[in-house]
Amino acid sequence: MDEDKMIKKLLTFTPRMAEMVEEIKGAKGYVSFSAVVHAAIIELHTKTFPNYMRPLVKDEDPASRLRRKAAIKEARAELFREDQLEIVKELGGTVVEDGGKEYCAYFTYSGAKRFEQKIPLQFLTNELMKSQYQPSRERVERLQREGKTDYTDYKVKK
Repeated sequence: MDEDKMIKKLLTFTPRMAEMVEEIKGAKGYVSFSAVVHAAIIELHTKTFPNYMRPLVKDEDPASRLRRKAAIKEARAELFREDQLEIVKELGGTVVEDGGKEYCAYFTYSGAKRFEQKIPLQFLTNELMKSQYQPSRERVERLQREGKTDYTDYKVKK
């Protein structure tokens, strides 16, 4: 908005309110007192008038609306896929395609042995990283460094 179109208002704050604004400013990293007040107004407006209560575009024709919704769905799917690929990377796995579906192939470690796992990308969770090494990652890596591993790979049947 242009400076000449800005509307100026005089507000008064109690000492406690000013203290609260300063606390918010420090915790959230706002650069000014005004920025905190602006953010508070935006947040209150959003809570008072949620997106589902107000139309996004009044004069949108049905075809445009379908295209917009398809684009949103595609963007969500891409973000989900990026998250899943990050989990694949953390697991040290690879993405394999089988029967038109994508899977993550990775290893789980149990002491001196390892086992190949194959799981559909949509089922990957951060919990898999916690259970990848048994009894612990440090112990498995120590066994690997010492050469005390038995990696006669057990492969999942495809």
